[in-house]
Amino acid sequence: MKVIFIIFLLLISSSLFANMKKVKTVNAIRLEKQSDTPFEIKEEPKKIVPKKISPKKNCKKGKSCFTLAENYRKGSSVEKDNAWSMKLYRKSCKLRYATSCRVLGDLYRKGFVIKKDLVEARKLYKSGCNLNDKKSCSYLGYIYEKGYAVKINYSKSHKLYKKACNLKLGKACGKLGNLYVKGIGVKKNIKLGHRLYKRGVS
Repeated sequence: MKVIFIIFLLLISSSLFANMKKVKTVNAIRLEKQSDTPFEIKEEPKKIVPKKISPKKNCKKGKSCFTLAENYRKGSSVEKDNAWSMKLYRKSCKLRYATSCRVLGDLYRKGFVIKKDLVEARKLYKSGCNLNDKKSCSYLGYIYEKGYAVKINYSKSHKLYKKACNLKLGKACGKLGNLYVKGIGVKKNIKLGHRLYKRGVS
């Protein structure tokens, strides 16, 4: 009887040992798998940093306003801002810087950066011409010759081309010569017309 009891105990202990070994093996496999799996790193949400808005540069003199307007329109050394550049061109023109009046007139005439407006372009060219900007006078003369947003006026066209020509703008001399050769708004004078052509070329 004692022998049977001892055998029974041995069987139970061996069974328990086998089960413990099995559990250890399973746990070891789990740990191994876990060690192969990289830890998940949760990224912290990015902080939204408000964009710094640089204060708009301003000016006091006509030429410096024109330079600044060009920079803002082209995005040169400052952040591009067409609306601000338009304000600076206008300010420069009011400060009697003729080139600004003409460039702003060009933008209105071509509808570049701003809505096309030939009436506004004509006003700006007039301001530029009054300040002796030769190109402004020539463009204004062309507007009156062709009747762009204004009634055709050859007399004004002739006067403006003549002023631009006297300010040494070759193209204006050529256009003035064309009026004389064709007798548009002036008495036909082919000789004078050709002289003006030559003056334009030289």
